[in-house]
Amino acid sequence: MKRGLLLFIFFIVFSGALSAQNFEPKNYRSLAECEQDTIAYLTHNWGLRSPNQFKNRTVGEFLNIYDLPIVSVMLRLGGSERLAIVRLFYMPLEMEESNPQLAEKFHVCLSLERGDKAEDQRPSRLMLNSTFKGLKPYTNVVYPWREEYRELMKDWVLEDVQYNYGIFGEE
Repeated sequence: MKRGLLLFIFFIVFSGALSAQNFEPKNYRSLAECEQDTIAYLTHNWGLRSPNQFKNRTVGEFLNIYDLPIVSVMLRLGGSERLAIVRLFYMPLEMEESNPQLAEKFHVCLSLERGDKAEDQRPSRLMLNSTFKGLKPYTNVVYPWREEYRELMKDWVLEDVQYNYGIFGEE
């Protein structure tokens, strides 16, 4: 009886761990399902009308399903010197900067979860300083993407994932 109960509990825990690794948000459409239309892919999955399905999920879970290449990453610390926002660019940042109409087009924005009020769980400037030089509060700093960032970021907890291109355009 005890073995059966232990086996049952093990099965529940193991299946929960597997489902967490294979997380796919509801109504998610891959880039292929969007016929390789990058804007349709980003708007459908993380645009204004998409539900907030990544709250309390990790950056690693997001990166497991994100279909676009990452060219560079922009980090922004909040006033507490904790990382607040991560922007992942799939095209060179210069393309957005050179044309105001393209603002927000070539990146997705990851907002990090603070945790409870007693203890902010976001990475601190001191924790990031060995990898990301030059971080300052309220300043966007851009770094060329390196694959080892995946490992560094994988456990960071998300508040939200947003794609904001065109949100002030026509309805």
